Amino acid sequence: MQRMLMPLAVVNPYAEYLNYPSHSLRARRDHKKYLGLIRAVAFLHQYQREIQTVEVDGTPVEYM
Repeated sequence: MQRMLMPLAVVNPYAEYLNYPSHSLRARRDHKKYLGLIRAVAFLHQYQREIQTVEVDGTPVEYM
């Protein structure tokens, strides 16, 4: 399965809107883990997602 995965960038346009309680230090650390989990799930399900392309400095970059 690992060989089937393409090296794509994962973009979460809703990351800034996802609120996680930040009243303690642990909660602030867990928020980064939470966003990382979302990124990992999207990466593993890349064949079920629409892949888009954008140009960065003239070079096409694929992301989902």
